[in-house]
Amino acid sequence: MLWTLAWRNVWRNRRRSVLTLATILLAVVLGLLMRSMQYGSYDAMIGSTVARTGYIQVHGEGYWDNKSIDRSIHADAATLGQVMTVEGVVDVIPRLESFALISFGDRTKPSAVIGTEPAVEHRYTSLADRVVEGDYLAAGQRGVLLLRSLADYLGATVGDEVVLLGAGYRGQTAADLLPVIGIFDLTMMGNLETGMAYVPLAAARELYAAPPDQVTSLSVMLDNGGALQVTADALVAILGTDYEVMTWRETSKEVVQQIQSDSAGGIFMLGILYMVAGFGLLGTVLMSTMERRREFGVMNAVGLRRSRLAMVLFIETIALVVVGVVAGLIVSMPIIYWFHLHPIPVTGDLVTVFEEFNIPPFIPFALDPGIFVAQGLVVLVMALVVASFPIVSIRRLHIMRAITGR
Repeated sequence: MLWTLAWRNVWRNRRRSVLTLATILLAVVLGLLMRSMQYGSYDAMIGSTVARTGYIQVHGEGYWDNKSIDRSIHADAATLGQVMTVEGVVDVIPRLESFALISFGDRTKPSAVIGTEPAVEHRYTSLADRVVEGDYLAAGQRGVLLLRSLADYLGATVGDEVVLLGAGYRGQTAADLLPVIGIFDLTMMGNLETGMAYVPLAAARELYAAPPDQVTSLSVMLDNGGALQVTADALVAILGTDYEVMTWRETSKEVVQQIQSDSAGGIFMLGILYMVAGFGLLGTVLMSTMERRREFGVMNAVGLRRSRLAMVLFIETIALVVVGVVAGLIVSMPIIYWFHLHPIPVTGDLVTVFEEFNIPPFIPFALDPGIFVAQGLVVLVMALVVASFPIVSIRRLHIMRAITGR
């Protein structure tokens, strides 16, 4: 009976109730769209990051602080097999990374040199799709893939032979003459002024005189990023203390900080949005309570206990909020699903910003259920706070003053 009475009271003033519902609906829709867009962007940033570093990176003790090829690790088939046995691991990308002076003609420039398995590298970084001239690398091939800015500086084109000179494993001289197989385009933070070059893993070991199966890092790919720390702990237990195991949150702290900073800004904006909606709801509740003081006094005088009267008002407020939230979910979910399937393309100067973080120039929307649950809980807490005002008013109700209108 209390629910029926409360529901009828909600619609006694239809215009006010509709305006309040519209305020709540708009707040929920805008909040869900904003957070879904933010979470979608975070997923894209994380996906781009783990494609380069892996969800987990395994390397030699102290390598991360001092990226020397002398701190490389031995990763034979048995070691790779151990890593693959850990639950959740779907792939491992072995890399041998160092630096070298790359020369062509009378020009020389320092560059990062990454030795990798071409097929596995493309599977996660789509490197082959970034080749703008020539061909992509093939396993066991003797050749180099140059970053376009590096190739332009050197004046080298596909088919030219460039000289690579640097420090090899254990102080040996790293020197080789490799043909340019292809040129790729990639814009990253800092524009990679030192350059970047990819070579097949076997050619990198030959260049740096590294022993067979030697790598500087193993990038571990997972089927579920939610089990990140559990998988990292399992790898530590299997590999022992000779290896350093780091998650992407440790190797890419700048990405984590950027996500946290942006999320804090989003939460602040949500706070403002829901504060406006909360004051709208509060105004409706207070207006309704003040207008019905005589009614409350009469109902209390004829025997309706104050606790039950307060419960009716509480149900009215909750009913308004629940209807507004449900309507907001119904309106927003198709929109979010559409933009999840069809991300918003980015144009103009923003394209360069996205490319600097190696993110596709699209704004995706996430379908994480936690987004919807969080928004519902926030509005529910807001409703509980607002509902406390009429309850306090009923507890302080003076029957005679309420009935006489004083």
